[in-house]
Amino acid sequence: MTLPIQAYGLLVALFGLIALGAGIWLVFRARDVAKLADTPESDVVAGRARKPPAGRGKTLAVLVIAIVSTIAALGTFALIATRAVDSDNTRTDTNAQRP
Repeated sequence: MTLPIQAYGLLVALFGLIALGAGIWLVFRARDVAKLADTPESDVVAGRARKPPAGRGKTLAVLVIAIVSTIAALGTFALIATRAVDSDNTRTDTNAQRP
């Protein structure tokens, strides 16, 4: 895949911001996340409600988005760090610095 050099940084930043936003939402809705793990043999118990709960589907969807975007951000960063995105992909980019 040949993209401009800025696109790879933009992908890492975009996936990172999505993961960060989803993670913050999950922290603020920790009670709803605890409800997902609420089973009779579990020690996780949801506390008292201070605000209306989010739906089970919405909480699960945000949890999946957080996991997938974190993996995508780390995967893209790993491709850049291991030079799998080689200089051949950026050699014709006019914005790349050359010695």
